[in-house]
Amino acid sequence: MSLDRAAIVAAALELLDEVGIDGLSTRKLADKLGIRGPSLYWHFKSKRELLDHMAEAILHSALPPLPQSRMSPSERTAASRAAAAAASSSPARARFERNSSAWPRSSA
Repeated sequence: MSLDRAAIVAAALELLDEVGIDGLSTRKLADKLGIRGPSLYWHFKSKRELLDHMAEAILHSALPPLPQSRMSPSERTAASRAAAAAASSSPARARFERNSSAWPRSSA
């Protein structure tokens, strides 16, 4: 078996089906793959990163594909900038900034 991120995520999802979230461990995943545990950290820096990739794979398989945009690249850029400007001035962002230092500060 070729060991890459996709193969690891697929095996982790199979293991999740078999043992549930409480039984999921990097040790059990490594055993399932026939490797030693530390080898997983060559592909994922942490169990959290692996879980994030698993969640992304689950969502990707469950959600329908997004429709192709009919906007031109310049229209998409303009729409993205407008959305970013609206988000940066939102009351929710202001509340979050008061309660968290994690939000990136804008220079504007």
